Amino acid sequence: MKIERVEIEPYRQVLRLGAGEVVRERFWVHVFGDGLAGLGDAAPWAPPRTASASEVGAELARVAKELEGRRFSELEALVAWLEGLRVASPTRAGLEIALFDLWTRRAGRSFAELFADAPAAEVGTNTLVAGEAAARRAVEGGSGTLKLKILSLEALPGVLEWAARLPARYRIDADRKWPVAETIAAAEALGAIDLEYLEDPLPPEDHAGWRALAAAGLPLALDEGEDDTLLDEGTVKLRVLKPQFDGGFLAVAAAVRRYRARGQGVTVTSALESRVGRAATIHLARALAPEHVHGLGPVEAEAAWTMPVAGRVVVPAHLGVGLERAELG
Repeated sequence: MKIERVEIEPYRQVLRLGAGEVVRERFWVHVFGDGLAGLGDAAPWAPPRTASASEVGAELARVAKELEGRRFSELEALVAWLEGLRVASPTRAGLEIALFDLWTRRAGRSFAELFADAPAAEVGTNTLVAGEAAARRAVEGGSGTLKLKILSLEALPGVLEWAARLPARYRIDADRKWPVAETIAAAEALGAIDLEYLEDPLPPEDHAGWRALAAAGLPLALDEGEDDTLLDEGTVKLRVLKPQFDGGFLAVAAAVRRYRARGQGVTVTSALESRVGRAATIHLARALAPEHVHGLGPVEAEAAWTMPVAGRVVVPAHLGVGLERAELG
């Protein structure tokens, strides 16, 4: 496969989160070769979560020049070249999606087949809900796992009052904003719902606090942490992984295999990127851990196949991530 041309196209993604909007500066990565085109999505967030959009844009422009004219005769050579890059996670993820999309179109394979010989036909996903009405609609539509963002413990009693009445399993994301003592005091009340895990109640470096919450019987999940200490000692039961935040698709695939070999749980999720990045993440999840429920819910209008139905996404076996440039709007 010869890379003939690489184009980096900035775009602005408008995320509608509840009643508000958030605008993110992001990048399409177009890679052309052998008469075909691959499309990737680089989705930086504000530092310190990722490198800045300007840094990612500069990295993409630099690597684009390095790629043009380069040949990859084997997939192993392409993987080795990608693993040798020293770039930010969104840069790497965008390049991986585009290059793997081009490779799989050329080879007549699906994106998921890069990570598993026989990927599953579908994968489960949780549904992010805001309030009782949305939760009830999700449950009535067949969703069995609901995700709640609760940034203040003061809101918890009201949420638990209606959540306990619904036949659902819950994931609560506290976004590192729940104080240790108050969270321990709320542990008994949380027993009123089927709580799969409490995600990021504290900053990842507060090991003592995490251990205190685990000792109180709370099931804990860690997102965006680079230190495996809490997982290895059993304080945290599950790791949340985002390719755009955690080193890209190859790195997340290696991490999923590592955690599962140790008996630790994983949830592969999106970083609220566009449908292109999300579609690639769906392929990764269904290749590596299809029996698990992942965090793949949409936040914008999606291509039809990427929409969950009754908490499941049925993934087609066609080429690449299954999206064409014309669908991007």
